[in-house]
Amino acid sequence: MPNEMGELTQEEFDYSAFYADLFKPGRNIVSDGERGGGKTHTAMAYAEMILSGRYPFDRIPRTFLLTNVIFMRKDGESEDEFEEDDPPGVFHISSMEQMFRIMTTVTEENGRDVMFLIVLDEAQNYLLADSNSEETNQNFLRLYGMTRKFNMCLWMLTPAISNLPPRARNFSDHPDKPGYVTARLYKDKAVALAYIRRWHSATNWKQWVTVKLNTNHRPTNPMFVPVTPWTRRPEDVEIGGYFYDTGACADFRTSMSEDPAKRFDFRGFINACSDVSSYRLQSIMKSFFDRTEDGSKKRTETDGQIERILRLRSCSVRWDIIARSEVNPKTGRFMAVTTWQSRCDAYLKRHPELCSDFDSKSDGNVPETLGRATKPTTESENWRNGSSFSKIGASIKNENESAGGRARVYIDRDRGSDRGPGAVGGSLSDLHGKDVPAPTETFIPIPGEGDGCP
Repeated sequence: MPNEMGELTQEEFDYSAFYADLFKPGRNIVSDGERGGGKTHTAMAYAEMILSGRYPFDRIPRTFLLTNVIFMRKDGESEDEFEEDDPPGVFHISSMEQMFRIMTTVTEENGRDVMFLIVLDEAQNYLLADSNSEETNQNFLRLYGMTRKFNMCLWMLTPAISNLPPRARNFSDHPDKPGYVTARLYKDKAVALAYIRRWHSATNWKQWVTVKLNTNHRPTNPMFVPVTPWTRRPEDVEIGGYFYDTGACADFRTSMSEDPAKRFDFRGFINACSDVSSYRLQSIMKSFFDRTEDGSKKRTETDGQIERILRLRSCSVRWDIIARSEVNPKTGRFMAVTTWQSRCDAYLKRHPELCSDFDSKSDGNVPETLGRATKPTTESENWRNGSSFSKIGASIKNENESAGGRARVYIDRDRGSDRGPGAVGGSLSDLHGKDVPAPTETFIPIPGEGDGCP
């Protein structure tokens, strides 16, 4: 029961220990209940109490709140004087990319001993049980299993829990479809009203939440959620105070930008952060975003050309042949083999996730053997690797491919038109079946559009 001040007591229950276990990295919480029933109030109240240290949460690390709930600052009595602003320690997020960027910055500034409480409202808008093929759905389901790795405590809010995929709504002990949920804080009006009548409490039923901790748990006593400064009505907030906007429609997505060229590479990010020490995680996250601009991989105007060259290399096309077919897009002139090799090196340094034999995922140093393919066991195995340039054998350096060595393979710009860029037409079609060597046991052409080579 709350005391006369509406605060939790510890007469029969160690609330501090309970909350320290409920809210810690790796916990995945879900809240459900009718609209307007106080789900967001519950989440914001607990978040504020954790951030402010109202309870003796000595076992909870320093916490930062990242949420898609919009906060307002009251600068005056008129609604025109309400400004969107976040309280100290709170960050508004609307995408996974933005979330990870903020986490990277906060960890860099405050060290590893922090916790990120991620509260996402209206989860049914972007995490649906019948939309498992959607990008955000797939990314969330993968993220659920890695929340502890990123010092995250994830809390999803939704009116109907059945809207969420099984892994986002079920406990790990579910007999049929185990999930990642560690606690369910739901609004049960009947249970709350019965408890209020039994104890003659003057509280509102929306200030009570029922906590379920496993599949077979049948709780009968709800827990009290007090009104905090952030959860007050706007008219009750003092000038300069904060409150959350109850009328805003929350959303969440994968990327900050809707431009396909600037999409957040979630899989690349997770792969870069996998199989590394937790002590290096922050530097790897920072390195990943340092290689990006406006939320996307930095792309130069020659990236498409470099990608084409890497795919040609995967088909065992020699460097000297490539150099006789590709021109500098700015000048229209041919370039030396060494120039193209250097550009391919630079491209793969910016995209280390494409490297199959990368020694370090964060230092950006490309080994001399970068991209050298091993003998595929089957042609189907080679096909499965087709989405990655270096993994399909895009060898960058080969000293013995031409008679004069790679450093001496320059192009005779005065040769006839039958070998100039006009004959090539930017497609290499004139070279196929003529100068392209037969596949070796190391390089097997990758099936794809056309004849198997780009």
